[in-house]
Amino acid sequence: MLYYIINAVIGAAVAVLIAFLSRTNFYFLSGLAPLFPTLTLFAHIMAFKIGGAEQVKHIILFGFLAMVAYLIYLGAFYILLNGGIKFIYAVSTALAFWFVSAVFIFYLSKKFIT
Repeated sequence: MLYYIINAVIGAAVAVLIAFLSRTNFYFLSGLAPLFPTLTLFAHIMAFKIGGAEQVKHIILFGFLAMVAYLIYLGAFYILLNGGIKFIYAVSTALAFWFVSAVFIFYLSKKFIT
């Protein structure tokens, strides 16, 4: 139960940090704050307790692949905004790109990470 409380506190702190950074001259750092591995750390701890180091290694390998979906999202979002697309359409389309790539990565990982 303590893990859930710690995770919630860390998540709230990251959300406050993002809000703070977005209002400063260092607003671009608000893109770095969400990458703090709050939920990832929680997943690693829980996986280690359940399946040991071997299960954590599988999660780490999948995490490498998952970054590809994030990069696709960022790339699509940037290109769409740069092309003059309205924000709501750009973010919606970028999320669709993320979803499609995440599904592809999930099936790819089942083939290579087992």
